[in-house]
Amino acid sequence: MGSGSMTIVRRLGKALLFLSFAQQATAYTYPDGTVSLFTPGFFGLRHIAPYEESLATGVQAEGGKIFGVSGFVAPSPNQGDNLFPGAFYFDPVVSRIIGLSTAGTGEGESQANAISANGLIKVGQSGDESGGGPTYWDANNAAHVLSEGESTAYAVTLDGSKVAGDALGVETFHAAIWAIPGGSQTSLADLPGYDSSAALAISANGQIIAGRAYNSSKAIELGAIDQTRAVRWVLGAAPESLGILDGFSNAIVYGMSSDGSTVVGQVTGENGKNGAFVWTRETGMQGMGTGTLAYAVSATGKYIVGEAFGKAFRFRPGLGDLIEDELKLRGITIGLWELSYCTGVSQDGQTVCGVGKNPEGKVEAWVAALPDFLHPPIVTSPAIQTVPAGEPFLLEIAAKNKPTQFSAKGLPKGFSISGTSGRITGLWSLNETQPGIYTVVVTATNAEGSGKASFQLILPPRDGFQKAIQGLGYLPDAKAPDEPVSNLSFGNGLSANGGVAVGQDGVSNDGRAYRWTQADGMSALPRLDGALRSFSTALAVSADGTTIVGQAAAAPVADGSNRTVAVVWKPVGTATHALRAARSFAESATAPPFSPIDLGLFPGGIISLAEAVSANGSVVAGYGDAKDPDPNYRDQVYQAFRWTETDGLVGLGFLPGGLKLSQAFGISADGSTIVGGSDSAQGYQAFRWTQAEGLVGLGKVPGALVSTAYAISADKSAIVGICTFNAQQDNNHAFRWTAATGMV
Repeated sequence: MGSGSMTIVRRLGKALLFLSFAQQATAYTYPDGTVSLFTPGFFGLRHIAPYEESLATGVQAEGGKIFGVSGFVAPSPNQGDNLFPGAFYFDPVVSRIIGLSTAGTGEGESQANAISANGLIKVGQSGDESGGGPTYWDANNAAHVLSEGESTAYAVTLDGSKVAGDALGVETFHAAIWAIPGGSQTSLADLPGYDSSAALAISANGQIIAGRAYNSSKAIELGAIDQTRAVRWVLGAAPESLGILDGFSNAIVYGMSSDGSTVVGQVTGENGKNGAFVWTRETGMQGMGTGTLAYAVSATGKYIVGEAFGKAFRFRPGLGDLIEDELKLRGITIGLWELSYCTGVSQDGQTVCGVGKNPEGKVEAWVAALPDFLHPPIVTSPAIQTVPAGEPFLLEIAAKNKPTQFSAKGLPKGFSISGTSGRITGLWSLNETQPGIYTVVVTATNAEGSGKASFQLILPPRDGFQKAIQGLGYLPDAKAPDEPVSNLSFGNGLSANGGVAVGQDGVSNDGRAYRWTQADGMSALPRLDGALRSFSTALAVSADGTTIVGQAAAAPVADGSNRTVAVVWKPVGTATHALRAARSFAESATAPPFSPIDLGLFPGGIISLAEAVSANGSVVAGYGDAKDPDPNYRDQVYQAFRWTETDGLVGLGFLPGGLKLSQAFGISADGSTIVGGSDSAQGYQAFRWTQAEGLVGLGKVPGALVSTAYAISADKSAIVGICTFNAQQDNNHAFRWTAATGMV
């Protein structure tokens, strides 16, 4: 309810109960890595019957503990004109919301806009046909009108001694402050060129006021430009315009820090263009992005609250991105709540209030205790780094939240990290450092904590590039009776440093997965428990050589039918599944024992296979068949999958418009991106999958009938595969795809 509007409303007579929460002394980490000092609390303020909407406007709190909250209730649009807004106050003593009295002798309307730091003084507007105007409610919730007329009190000092608002003059409204008790009024000068003003925020000591300057309808009729300006008053000095942002024509203040150094609000322009702003003496007015609005700022200016694209936010200037910070608040909503606006913030910034839609879809006030966030650095894990001997090495470590110091553990001799920039440099000397895979842990630190990330630095074998082709041999002849001797072997995968090779010995049902190292030679990988067939094949190995994936015969089902399933082999002692320590036929005596993990099947399926594995072995990609629940679907169903220890086998779906056929063949080093092929409305084509986007078709080279992606670079920037140009599939051409070039 703003200046120039007053309607007769019914007096509030009922109280509101609230849903409380238990404060917990447990740290809470958000998805982006920031940490609060304990688990946030959240509750809705409910409604007062017969009202269907409630709105919170101000909160008094410290240390994440909720005390008083001001606000008002209102009828929903479908309740007609028989109900009107009424002020309320959340009383911490009785733990409920109570209606505030209305000034005047009859029934009237009221709205509470702000609350003092001690929770005793609430300010706003109230009145009826007999009178009213800007109002404050005392510790006993009694209403006191500060100035007669259709004007409003918008803000109060932390100690509750001064109130800011607007007062009706002869023809227009003018910014004013009142001292309480007593209500003595001090009028503030209008900004030159404007004939009206309103005081919307006030500093802790009452000496600095911020608000808006505008022109009345009479001034506009006389030729005044209809523009609103954000303005700041210092008692005893002339009013100061805070400026305007390029592309906007109006600015209005909504909040100010306790010391008056930071002002927030909104700028607007033509065609509904709008955006939040923050002003300081050092920076002037700065935009916070279009589609945003800033309602309030904490005592020191550390936190700003408001609304961005229809979602509430609490934002800390100087750390990260506005939309990113929006997740801090959205991350603690309960049930199906939608938080639309954040309208108030406590002096310490740790408690906020606002408006949203509750799980029933009704507009409801809410309060959230958000203890002060710690913003330690968030370090991006680098991709696997391979460094040839004698070549200079440079790696820039990326980290957010302004780290002030870097350190690293695990760097081989000849490599070092800059403590200030995070840049890793080095030169590998064959005479000083042994080849191998080095796991490097980088730590970035600032005043609020530290963040870590690790990556693998690979120094290839000294003679890795000079050796001639070396045969890996065949599995030893000491095999089980049902495993024919084979003199045929295939290499399918290689670890990042070339030290571990995997593949298959034998063909068809006689195939047997193997692992090879220079020290151990070729060693068979064990069967799945209960399997009656010896078949298995190893198709890929993780960058560090510890995790092998492929396919193996599984135990037959009850009716005797055979199944062949995707498998992960891990060294005994590393997998979380039950491990078998018994050694199998054809294993090297020196090779470490491995255990197979059955990745399972899709519902109704009889076959699955794992084609690719992430660098650290935690994410596996492949495909398998399934029985379609639709009896009218007659085609064979094959679906690409992603597997982790936590989630198990998860289907990736299909590109739209085609048969239910998708296959995954490659995966990025971090496991976040999977590539393969899927049928679609444009035929079978290569795809890229991420959690955020799902399957995205990559298209085909002009003239091609089919495209399939088989591999993706460690940094996810490039994808390679094959395009087929005729139905006989004997005219294949390799392709390379990047976001910049497309498929070429």
